[in-house]
Amino acid sequence: MNFNKTQKQNINNLNAANTTQTPIGAPNWNALGRVNVIKRWAEEIKAATSNSSSLQDWKVIGTAVTIIHNDVNDCQQIIARVAQDISFEFLHIASKDVETFLTATDEMTDKPHATLIYLEPGDWMKDQEDSSNSNIHTSLQSKIKNFNTDAPVIFVTSTAIYTDISSDLRKAGMFDRRFIVLKPTLEESAVGFIQMIGEDICSDAFKDSLGKIGKLLDLEFDDKRRQELIALTLKRIAKREARKIEFGDLVYLSTRGSAESDEYPKLSIEFDKKIAVHEAGHALVAMIDSQGQNVPEYVSILEAENFCGIVTDSMGYHFNKHKSKTYSDIRHHIRICLAGRVAEHIVYGPENVSVSSASDDLRKATELCFYLFSSRGISPEMDAFQGACSNLTVELEDDKPFDKKRTELLAREYLAKQYQIVFDMINENKSLYEKLVEELMKKSVLDQSDLLKIVNPFQVN
Repeated sequence: MNFNKTQKQNINNLNAANTTQTPIGAPNWNALGRVNVIKRWAEEIKAATSNSSSLQDWKVIGTAVTIIHNDVNDCQQIIARVAQDISFEFLHIASKDVETFLTATDEMTDKPHATLIYLEPGDWMKDQEDSSNSNIHTSLQSKIKNFNTDAPVIFVTSTAIYTDISSDLRKAGMFDRRFIVLKPTLEESAVGFIQMIGEDICSDAFKDSLGKIGKLLDLEFDDKRRQELIALTLKRIAKREARKIEFGDLVYLSTRGSAESDEYPKLSIEFDKKIAVHEAGHALVAMIDSQGQNVPEYVSILEAENFCGIVTDSMGYHFNKHKSKTYSDIRHHIRICLAGRVAEHIVYGPENVSVSSASDDLRKATELCFYLFSSRGISPEMDAFQGACSNLTVELEDDKPFDKKRTELLAREYLAKQYQIVFDMINENKSLYEKLVEELMKKSVLDQSDLLKIVNPFQVN
C-alpha cells in the first residue's frame, strides 16, 4: 500500500512509532490457540489472490473482519501470522492513532499493494454522539466499500464483546465476518505456561501435572500478562535455589503473587496457635466433607501482607469438577468457609472467636448463598423434594429488583444450619483435627504430601 508524498509525510512518524509493517517472526499457528477458522480464512485469501477473484468473491471471503478475543497482543500476533502466510503487508494501528491513520490516508496512489490492517480496539469503534467518531466511521466505511481486487486492503479489528462495535460497522458489507478465538483447554494453557518457564527447569512431576497447573492458572492467573510475570518469578526461584520448579512453587505464588518480600517476624506462640486452630479447621473440613477428594495443596500459618494463614484447595479436585459443579460442590465450599470460625468456637469458646479472621470467609460464604438462592434457583432444602422445587425463580437482569431481603433471610438460616453441620464434623474428627494443629505448629507449612501422611492413619469418610 503506497501513499502520495503528502500522505507519507502525515503518517510517517505514526507508522514508525505505533505500527508494525512486517510480520517477521510471527509465531507458529500452534502457538496461537484454537484459531483454525482464521487459518482457513487466510487460505481463502491466498486462493483469491492467486485466482484474481471478483469483487463479489472477495466480499464473501470478508474484507473487514472482527476477532472476538480479549487479548490485543494475541490478536496482533494472529493477524501478523495471517499476513505472513498470504504475503500481505501488515499494519498494526494503535487505538489512539486510528483516527489519525484513517483521516490521513485517503485514496491510495502510485502502485498500491496488498495490505492487512489491524485496527486496535478502542472508543473509536463505539456508537458516540461526537463528530470525531462519526468521521472515523465514515472514512472507514468509504475505504471498505472502495475495495480494490488488484491491491486488496483488508481491515481487521478485535473485541471481547461484539456489540461494543457500532451497528453501522457491524453490518453486511462492513465488518461482516467474525471469528471467535476459543479459550485453550486447561491442559493447553499448562503446556503454554511450561514453555514460558522453560521445560528444562521444570521437574518431571511438574510437567506431569498439566490439569492441576491449568486449573490453578484458570483460578488465579487467567491472562497472559500475569502468567508471564509468574513464569519469570519461577525462573528466578530456579536460578536462586539451583533446582527445578515444582508444582508447590506455583501454589505458593498463587497465595502471595510475584512480589518478593521478607517474612513477618513471629509474634508469639499463642498467636500462631490461634491461626493454626483456624486454618486446620478449613483443611479438615475440606478433606472430610469431600470424602478425601479435596486434600489441600497448601496450608500455612505464615503471615503475609493480606492474611495471617491460608489454605489452598486441591487443584486436582477442582480440575475434576471443572465446568460441572453441583449444588453439593458449592455447599462443600460454604462449609470450608465456615470451618475456621467453627474451629475457633470449639477450641476457645464462642466468646473468644476472632472478630476479623473469618470476615473474608463469611463474605465468600454469603456470596455463594446469594449465588445459589437468587440466580441459580437452588433451595436451602435441596435434600427434600418439596425443598428442591421451592425456590425455582431466578433473578432476571431486565426484571424489577429481586427480593434481596428474602434471599438474605434464606442465607442466614442456611449458614446457621451449615455451621452446626461443620461443628459436628470437626468434633467427630477431633483426633485428626488436633493432629493437624500440632503439625502446623511444628512446621508452619504443610503441603499435600504432608497432609496425606497425617490423614493416612485416620479413617476419613
